[in-house]
Amino acid sequence: MTRSQSVAGGLARRARILLLAADGMPLSRIADRGGVDRNTVKARLDRYRQQGLAGRAPAVRPAVHTGPRLLDAPG
Repeated sequence: MTRSQSVAGGLARRARILLLAADGMPLSRIADRGGVDRNTVKARLDRYRQQGLAGRAPAVRPAVHTGPRLLDAPG
């Protein structure tokens, strides 16, 4: 599997999980082959079952602010 962190790489990785599962491969083997945790594989498959092909897209996550907030200067 690809190790790319790009959007296309992530989509390819998620598609591979679906294809391997459709072929009947056990979750733990899919996880080993993809270099991800078994729970990640299960979550991807559950999401696909609930949302169909739309579930392949990356999850939308709220922004996390870890640094100080920048304020507009007066004036």
